[in-house]
Formats: sequence, structure tokens, C-alpha cells
Amino acid sequence: FKYSNVTDETHIIASSLVSRDIDYAEINRLIFDSKTIGEIEAEKLTYQNMQLKCDGKLAIISFTNEMKQKSNVTDEDIGDIVNHIRQIEGVSVAISIKQSSNNENKFSVSSRSNKDVDVSMLCAKLGGGGHITIAGAQLDDTTLEEADEQLKNAIDEILNQ
Repeated sequence: FKYSNVTDETHIIASSLVSRDIDYAEINRLIFDSKTIGEIEAEKLTYQNMQLKCDGKLAIISFTNEMKQKSNVTDEDIGDIVNHIRQIEGVSVAISIKQSSNNENKFSVSSRSNKDVDVSMLCAKLGGGGHITIAGAQLDDTTLEEADEQLKNAIDEILNQ
């Protein structure tokens, strides 16, 4: 219910579901208030290693396979981590860069914004796409340093427009 594309029809459907004989409170708890140890470890790793840039308006976290292995976290554990750093007060754009577990020269970029910045433009510069507040891209045949540089260049281009 917290996103701008929620309509009155969404609330009508939710109302219909609540009127059924289901334990909607427990479903909500399991979806929104329950985390695995791996997810907690991923959050800890995130907050220890994220970088704040652009006067705290940009938060970036990079995950290498080595980091994931040392912390015993999986790709599933870090799947939604970009949303955690987007929640930090003052952050307008959050970006996660994740090394593929299957190919060390492939990285996925996930970006989120709080409406101030069109992250689809950012990801389009990296060969990806998406929507204004949620977008992504895949970077192939690259190293983390090269991926960081591509991302930095794309961000600089967006900021200098």
C-alpha cells in the first residue's frame, strides 16, 4: 500500500481478502516481519560496507562472491538489500552491485530512488532499464572495479545534465 501505483481497487481487493477466513495478520508477519539469519548477516554486511556519496544522497553497496562466501550469505539473502539502504534518511538513490555466483565477470545493478531521480535513465546508460523509481542493468565481461567505473560515469552523466 505504500507505492504510488496503488489504487482504490487495490484496497477493495485487500478488503475482500481480509473478510475471508484467513490469518492475514500472520501472513503479514511472515512477509514483512520475518527474516532469516542470512538476511540479517546480509544487512550487517551492507551497513559495514556501503558507501555514501553526493552528500549522503547516494548509497552504494557492492557484493563480491568473496564477501558473500566469507559472510555465508546467498544471493537470495541480498536480493532486496537495495531497499534497505534506500530507507536511510537523506538517501535519494540506492544502488547495489552484485557479482554473479555463476560468472565472476558478470554483475547485476539494482537501483531505487525516492522520486527525485529517474533511475531508469541511469540504468539505460548501462544497457538496462526500468521505471523512474526502480531499475536495473547487467554488466558482462567486467571486473568490480570496471563496473564501479561504469556506474560512476553513468551517475556523473546524469548529474551533469
